[in-house]
Amino acid sequence: MQIKQIMTTNLVTIKPEGTLREATHLMRLNKVDALPVVDQDYKLLGLITKSHVLDAFLNNLPADTPVKNLMITELFTFTPEDDADKTWEVPVGRVPVVDNEGKIIGIVTRTDLIRSYYKELKRLNSILNERVENYREALKHFRESQYQQPVIYKSSAMEQVVELARRVADIDATVLILGESGSGKEVIATLIHQESRRCTENFIKINCSAIPENLLESELFGYEQGAFSGANKNGKPGLFELANHGTIFLDEIGDLPQQLQAKLLRVLQDKEIYRLGGTTPRKLNVRIIAATNKDLAQMVKNKTFREDLYYRLNVIPITIPPLRERREDIPPLINYFLEVFNKKHGYNKIFAPELVDFLTEQPWPGNVRELSNTVDRLIIISRGNIITLEDYQNLTAPSTKIKENHEDLSLARRLDNVEKSLLLKALETYGSTRKAAKALGISQASFIRKARKHGIKTGF
Repeated sequence: MQIKQIMTTNLVTIKPEGTLREATHLMRLNKVDALPVVDQDYKLLGLITKSHVLDAFLNNLPADTPVKNLMITELFTFTPEDDADKTWEVPVGRVPVVDNEGKIIGIVTRTDLIRSYYKELKRLNSILNERVENYREALKHFRESQYQQPVIYKSSAMEQVVELARRVADIDATVLILGESGSGKEVIATLIHQESRRCTENFIKINCSAIPENLLESELFGYEQGAFSGANKNGKPGLFELANHGTIFLDEIGDLPQQLQAKLLRVLQDKEIYRLGGTTPRKLNVRIIAATNKDLAQMVKNKTFREDLYYRLNVIPITIPPLRERREDIPPLINYFLEVFNKKHGYNKIFAPELVDFLTEQPWPGNVRELSNTVDRLIIISRGNIITLEDYQNLTAPSTKIKENHEDLSLARRLDNVEKSLLLKALETYGSTRKAAKALGISQASFIRKARKHGIKTGF
């Protein structure tokens, strides 16, 4: 940026013969701090400032004293083509701008530079906001095209899970996803499919515990014409056939009946299926992802799950940690579900910070699914735009009356009680401050400091 782009060209000048009275009048009238002193050809001779005028009056100089007796002649000057940043380099606030002949054509001040920076900043900020919005929309569409639900996480534990899922996505080996109910097994399965070479093909999902046992075989493998009473006269392809060249996700695989475990083993071994009532094998090219919240290794020992099937499924195991072991994922998940359910219900609600802190410390036995349902209910039931800890307490214990005691109603007191309870519970469960701190997702030093605050003995 050049000086000519920011300088003031509407100048008020004075001749060297002008008087102190005239200079004072021009400064007051035009609200300026200095006047360039110029000759008849408008060449710059000097500068008279408010300080000069004030000093003159303090020294009792006559009002008709010529300004040429007061002006300074050793001046900093700029040319119109000089870099505007030079304004910061001179020790004075107002600098005349002259052309090649020494004629004054403008005045530049640091205020002019700041004003120009502010305008440029506003312009760039507007452009940046527009681009950020465009990128946000593009990212939103990309995520929607890639995943039915984005994988929201901040913890290193989930980062490892996601990294492993992406690494094995293009390897056509069977994946077994392990984790508690509601921990996000289907989301990881979807991620694997969408990042694989099969992403343009079908992704078929089936919950093995949701379909009655007498219908499960025909749903999985299909049936031939006349296979049973009421069957479609043309027969029906099963979900494995619909998933051909794509991916099939068998959720709750631990609930698969033993007679179907043998048939699934044959699919894994021979890459073919037989329709119910059929005698002709149908070749398949399908990637299998299974998931369960059960201990399949223990079920093998109990003879309730086939050992050979277990080893066929457990080629690449991926274990999703429960939400209580990755508490740093809770705040971003809350923000995600707030966005989803606000949009769904037409609200624009937010969570109070203390509520987010409180929810982060909860055990969440239902994991991400329970958290999602809680956020949804709070958005629907709460009356204000800011959802508070009291809203949550009313949701979880609507029949409990809050005592009319201002001290008990103190949010700080409640949070202190919750914090103390969690510290005691963790210390009792894990036996050491290091393990207890790890379970709560805080440092050992922080745990000890909080314990001292609440009078909890830790041995330190």
